[in-house]
Amino acid sequence: MKKIGGFFELELPSSHCSPAKKTPALTSGRSCLNFILQQTRPKRVYVPFFSCPLLIEPLGHNKIEFSYYGIDENLAPRLSEPLRAREYLIYINYFGIKRPAVDALVAKFGDRVIVDNAQAFFEDNTGSWGFNSARKFFGVPDGAFLYSPRKIKARFKPNTDIRVDYLVNRLIGKQSLAYKQFLRAEREVRLKLRGISEISAGILKTVNFKEVADRRRKNFLFLHQRLRKLNNFSFTLPVKSVPLCYPFFPQKAINKKILHKSGIFVPTYWKMPKTIRLPEFEAAFIRGLLPLPIDQRYGISEMAFMAGKIRRLLT
Repeated sequence: MKKIGGFFELELPSSHCSPAKKTPALTSGRSCLNFILQQTRPKRVYVPFFSCPLLIEPLGHNKIEFSYYGIDENLAPRLSEPLRAREYLIYINYFGIKRPAVDALVAKFGDRVIVDNAQAFFEDNTGSWGFNSARKFFGVPDGAFLYSPRKIKARFKPNTDIRVDYLVNRLIGKQSLAYKQFLRAEREVRLKLRGISEISAGILKTVNFKEVADRRRKNFLFLHQRLRKLNNFSFTLPVKSVPLCYPFFPQKAINKKILHKSGIFVPTYWKMPKTIRLPEFEAAFIRGLLPLPIDQRYGISEMAFMAGKIRRLLT
């Protein structure tokens, strides 16, 4: 029974709801993948070279063999042979703009495709296995929604092993401290099958998802208008897709430290271990890619400033 009286806990509203409310919510994408692997028990899983190195952690945890595969300039898989029995393929919805590629793979391989929608929170169920990540789109300490091709009868205890210090310190302007705390929190993400924390679930109930989606798309399209002629990566933003970032692949490399000095912080997708020999395209893409921020915290003025800075560096 809930304790009665005493001091107040963090006030969280009970209105609104998540766009993925009909699917189970776990702590992270990795915990979702851990659950998927336990349900499907693949013999082998194919993973793209261009992926977060931590993606293979659930595979090792479940003692499942895996092989890397390459992608082409459209970020579509280069598969040398079809999937065999009990073989699965993980495909990443890169930058939240590759839903057509996802649909094509699911049409070909069915529920043996595991869709990593960590960069595409707003995508709905693909008809196969998959998961997203609330942490990459919103200021929450945990949260990822699990999708499946069938009904799942599973209950998960809410996650209580979370950190919110970096979220608070970023909010009040302690950027340097917040970043160190953020890195520590990322290292502490676990594979345990736990449900989303009450804090994250409560925060997500306050989000106006339509406004977030509209702002992200508007920012994305503004940058594309300003930078498309300088972008070596060709793509189309699907009508209903809500991107994570603007994938800018300039003809000439830009030192991210220069952008950092201007207050523009751009991550790297992804730093692979030196023991893995990357195909030529992936190696070049990782070196030159600038995933430019377009999230709901910013508007056209910030996009114009960022585009102007980049254009001056390239022209």
